[in-house]
Amino acid sequence: LTVREIRANASVGSILRLAPVLDALNVDGLTANIVRLEAQRFSFSDIVDRIRARPGTSGEPARYALYNIEVTDSTINFDDRPIGRKHLLSEIRIGIPFISNLPTHAEIKVQPAFFARLNGSPIDIKGETRPFHETLESSIDLRFDGLDIPTYVAYSPVGLNFTIPRGTLNTDLRIAFRRAAPAQREQPARPEQTLVTGSLTISDFALGAPAASPRVRHR
Repeated sequence: LTVREIRANASVGSILRLAPVLDALNVDGLTANIVRLEAQRFSFSDIVDRIRARPGTSGEPARYALYNIEVTDSTINFDDRPIGRKHLLSEIRIGIPFISNLPTHAEIKVQPAFFARLNGSPIDIKGETRPFHETLESSIDLRFDGLDIPTYVAYSPVGLNFTIPRGTLNTDLRIAFRRAAPAQREQPARPEQTLVTGSLTISDFALGAPAASPRVRHR
């Protein structure tokens, strides 16, 4: 994993809240080389195993607020050795307005978006903003039709104690990023929100134990 440049604009809120608060974060020229060794085992699986082996904590989750997140000019090289194929995800550009679990505020300049070329073919997902909405809501739609679940389960980065012999996934989801809204008359102030709405459908589904016949079916 290499990165050409990382630019972060830290906020004074980091000191006040004793937590990372960034008004902007840009990662440029990230290159990742990933090798799938076998089903659910990758070149980074040893790192995942060490993280999962750590004892759990009962304390509160880490607090953070990251705004205007951008990934530009990045590449992922994927070597799928079990099937003898290589894939290239290039020219990656990602825009995320914010990821936060702190009640902080910052000017949002980045629109939700994703662009990349998969083996040369473009993938372009653009978001939109409702300029006259009081929260200047930005959103992005994710639609999948007939996605074959077993094909992608094999790429899970963690081992699973079950198999999925068959199943298809259909989604029509909208991810909305709502900016904070100040208090107005009888309405209290509202913090930033990330909302997921829409529908998700799984059909012709079967769940089984390893090396066993399906034990759960759904149509």
